[in-house]
Amino acid sequence: MDIPDDVIEQMNRQLQDTAIFPRTVSSRPRANVWRMLDTVLLALRLPLYHQRLGKKAPKPALIDQAIQASLMVLGAYAAASETRQAIVSIQDGALRAVSFQPRLHDISWNLPYLISPEAATRTTDGPRPHVQIEDMLALSVKLVHAVNGANLGKMPDSVSTIRFKTRADGTMQVDGIIRETSGAVRHFALDE
Repeated sequence: MDIPDDVIEQMNRQLQDTAIFPRTVSSRPRANVWRMLDTVLLALRLPLYHQRLGKKAPKPALIDQAIQASLMVLGAYAAASETRQAIVSIQDGALRAVSFQPRLHDISWNLPYLISPEAATRTTDGPRPHVQIEDMLALSVKLVHAVNGANLGKMPDSVSTIRFKTRADGTMQVDGIIRETSGAVRHFALDE
């Protein structure tokens, strides 16, 4: 389902001229958000697929930059759509469920109902510019893998929560926690 135009416009305003997305390329908000999302997905490629590609792991600074860009895009989406949290559940190394809360547009995105593992690991496809809610779901899954330092499909069993909060000054606070079933816990947050 395409992200509604009003949400895209708010995302575009929030992400424009930030340190990670310094310039506007188009006067069309959907095209700008598509380019920003595409930039984030490209930045996540090496952290998520270096083993499959037979390459060395990228430097920590590049991984952190990709994580911060992902948090910015997800935070902008959450602020514009009034999403309070995303929950990603991994079991046997594969995605079991992913959902945004509250669920928007009366759509349930839990795996048994509507989303396949392939759909949750997709990149932006379709005619350009094409930005869907499913792209934000896929981005949250990729973000959790990158934070945990796991290649896609090789994540330990875990439940991750990404929380979104708009501060009084209008800025976004994004933080999260990954809880592995082994007991390991990892925290992450959008840098101030």
